[in-house]
Amino acid sequence: MLTVKCPSCGSYNDETAAVCYSCQSPLAVAPSQAGKIIPPAGAGTGPAGRRRAAAHERPGCVSIYALWFFLSGLGGMVSLLAILGDSSAFSPAALSAQLESAGGVDPEFFRVFTAYLGFVLIALLIGSVLNLVVGWGLWAMKNWARVYILVTQGLSILFSVAILFFSIAISRGSLCVGALYLVPIVIAGYIFLWFMEHRASFR
Repeated sequence: MLTVKCPSCGSYNDETAAVCYSCQSPLAVAPSQAGKIIPPAGAGTGPAGRRRAAAHERPGCVSIYALWFFLSGLGGMVSLLAILGDSSAFSPAALSAQLESAGGVDPEFFRVFTAYLGFVLIALLIGSVLNLVVGWGLWAMKNWARVYILVTQGLSILFSVAILFFSIAISRGSLCVGALYLVPIVIAGYIFLWFMEHRASFR
């Protein structure tokens, strides 16, 4: 039963609710109900329940963004498998054989090259798995995925601003160059602000 009145907005909530269904403000929960906080069965039929359910609906832009992460992760995994395949000319074994057959290759260079190639493959694997995980997080509207987007887009903005000033400096104040490097800043800034303002939409 909706018997608990929210002190912030005045909406009535179920006695087992921890937060208000309307404004998400904390509610006082009786000690006997601690650990038993569950949404009421009929909460989704009232106006407050509908607002709460709508808050976690996935917008179309987030769906597209999640699919982009999924496709990036799958593309990375396919590329990794193709590189590691025995028939690939870019596999570590094939490249090692080519360097050995060339002759006159410095052993130190061969060792550094092999280590670098291994690092690239590991980075590709980690990046692909991370993209798949973040794609799932966005699809499920998880708040940790939103935080990940905020962090990555914030770093992207800082990096893009540094590149912008550097490009303007070496181009001697070219407006065309400045406008070109301003585009990624605007895109990253829009994504950052959208995810910052839609905190309530994520679980």
